[in-house]
Amino acid sequence: MEPSSFFVPGLAAGRSLVLALLLLIAIGVTVRGLLLKADREGWRRRGRLLEQSVLALILAAMIGLSIFQIVLRNVFDAGYIWIDPLLRALVLWVAFLGALAATARGRHIAIDVVSRMLPPRGRSILVRIVSLLAGAICVALANGSYEYLGLEREFTSEAFLGIPSWVVQSILLLGFALLAFRFLADAVLGPDPAAGPESMEPST
Repeated sequence: MEPSSFFVPGLAAGRSLVLALLLLIAIGVTVRGLLLKADREGWRRRGRLLEQSVLALILAAMIGLSIFQIVLRNVFDAGYIWIDPLLRALVLWVAFLGALAATARGRHIAIDVVSRMLPPRGRSILVRIVSLLAGAICVALANGSYEYLGLEREFTSEAFLGIPSWVVQSILLLGFALLAFRFLADAVLGPDPAAGPESMEPST
């Protein structure tokens, strides 16, 4: 059995995964459109609160564990070997979650040379096109991440404390899938007008 086909039974990397992911994204975009139509400000506030809470929790854990490890090494000449790999894993997770928060607010890196020369209507169309391309790239990266995680699961390597490495690295698949959802939602529904002026600029 190919490693990319048993990560989720019956779902192999490639066309099957891409179609399944696009179906989930389409359902998510539909639900998002309905929720925002019913209570745009309320759902936006809840989403940002959840993002900020998760990021704050991870950052607090990283700072606390780092200080704890430094104190153990410098004062007690000891330490826990699982803290360092855990911190590396948390850096990976916070990077993807931060990217998700940035795209939601239109704060991601953008090249606006062309958009500045267009009228508002043309700028909006350009943003949708670029968001569609960015979403397609993220879908491709999610597919590659799925295949990679299947290989990691086959080799059954351990990250720390008995946790398999593929579990720690699952943020690759989850992160790219959520980024694809964000970009494709912007392509279909248009960028959030409350995300700031950067949301109206085409992104890299």
